Formats: sequence, C-alpha cells, structure tokens
Amino acid sequence: MILTPAWISAAAAVFTLAVVATSAHVALRQLDLIRVSNHATTLLTLSTLAHGPEVHAARQYVYEGNLEGAYDRLGSGAEQKAVLDALRPALPVLFLYETIAACVLYKMLEAGIALSMFETRNLWKQSAPMIRLARRISGSPAMFNKFEALAAMAADHRDPAWPQIREDNGPA
Repeated sequence: MILTPAWISAAAAVFTLAVVATSAHVALRQLDLIRVSNHATTLLTLSTLAHGPEVHAARQYVYEGNLEGAYDRLGSGAEQKAVLDALRPALPVLFLYETIAACVLYKMLEAGIALSMFETRNLWKQSAPMIRLARRISGSPAMFNKFEALAAMAADHRDPAWPQIREDNGPA
C-alpha cells in the first residue's frame, strides 16, 4: 500500500479528532474538579461562619425562645421598631442561613450537603413567626425568603448516607 497524500490527510484528520476529543474530555474533568473545589471552599467558609461566636450567640438567642417570646409579647399589632429590635440579636444567624440558601439556589453548594451540614428546620420553626411579623410590618415580603425556601426543602430532605433512625433511637 502506497501512502498517498489523501491517506496521509485522512490519518492526520483522525489523529486531530482524537486529540480534540481527549482535550475536551480532560477539560470537562477539570471543570468538574473546579466545581468540587468551589463547593468545598464555600462549605468551609460557611461552616467557619456558623461556628463563630457572633452566630453562636444569635443561635442561642433564637433557641432560648427569645423570638417566640417577643412574638407573644408584641403580638400582631406591634410597632416596626419594637419588632426589629427584638429581631436584631438573631440577625447574624438569620443572615447566615439566608446566605446558605442563596448558595444552594445559585448552585454554589449542593442542597443535600447544605441540608446535611446545617440545621435548618428547627431554626426556621423558632424564627418564622417573628420573621413573618417583621415582613408584614416592614412591608418587605421577601425578607429571609431564601431561608424559608431552604427550610421547606429541609422538611422533605432525608440524608441518604445516614441510616433511618427509629423512634427508640435505634437503627431501622
């Protein structure tokens, strides 16, 4: 068989196709690794914030029932300043969870990871009445709406990596 210019050109084209396909595969793999790296960086940053003293104090304020107590004390006819004053100590943790929810919404963090790492349901349950009152009084219906959406997702979430726990706290 004699190698004609047509055969050499065809072989070069096949070789070029193989190089381009391999390069595309490697580029896609690099993008996937960059995505994983970005998730890890985002998670580390949020986790560091979540365990900081300011957010810890705000979380304690919420879990000690201060928002529920303020809601009961102020009622639905409260003035804007009184509601916002009662909500102010909880703002660091509420803003953190709004940020976590935004990261999930914009795919900077996978929902399953966020819902497994950050306790959303109970915090929302403790905060919701006061946030809804603050929304109504301030005229800002979008206040902490991403956090509320994350809490709704959390209600349906079960981490597949963990075994189902029975009522008696034993494995299912």
